[in-house]
Amino acid sequence: MHPPIRGGFPARATAERGGPSSVKNTNPCAPPGFPLRSLDELLQAPARRNQPTLHPEKKDGALWISIDNEVKYDIKRAFSNDFDGAWWNLSEVPQDQQDKWWSDFVQKYYWDSEHHNLVKTLWTKKLRRMISNNISKGKTHNKKPTFVSDNNWKLMWRYWNTPQAVVQLPAEKASLCEQEKLCASPLLSQLVIVKLQVSAKGCVQLLEEKAPQCE
Repeated sequence: MHPPIRGGFPARATAERGGPSSVKNTNPCAPPGFPLRSLDELLQAPARRNQPTLHPEKKDGALWISIDNEVKYDIKRAFSNDFDGAWWNLSEVPQDQQDKWWSDFVQKYYWDSEHHNLVKTLWTKKLRRMISNNISKGKTHNKKPTFVSDNNWKLMWRYWNTPQAVVQLPAEKASLCEQEKLCASPLLSQLVIVKLQVSAKGCVQLLEEKAPQCE
């Protein structure tokens, strides 16, 4: 039997109604409502079949990460409601925090096991872009994103104003280049290889060494 497919959101349990969130959360990686379940247990939970379904071909009215805004909204809502660090990109976010955001997503949508790796990959890609774009926009316009605390925003700026950050910024662009095959400019390529060589050799004299372009 195929799982039911719905476009709306299932009702959320609350502590006042005696739902799962009334149980004390003893698992730091589990979000409120599912305190004692691992990610594997969440993925196998029968109740997930009653959640909105994700399917890459949107069969029978299913949703999809890269198409439907309500899915994108849920990804943003999860991290913006639980953003407690000076994290200017996803690589700065601790793994246990990323797991909390992922488990939140798992509890809201259902997908067939054959699509699991694709869903996780696209979720990670979308999450990375959302965090980087929001922080970058705030930095460019000198306006703190609403989900970032004043203290964490100050910590980010304290880091961005260091010489180390000036060298590392092109390296982040290089990582994006590798992941999405974006071509870098010659100047960016030179700065990128400096970042890599500085990390490996502690040598700054490689500023003039030319790095290969993306293919």
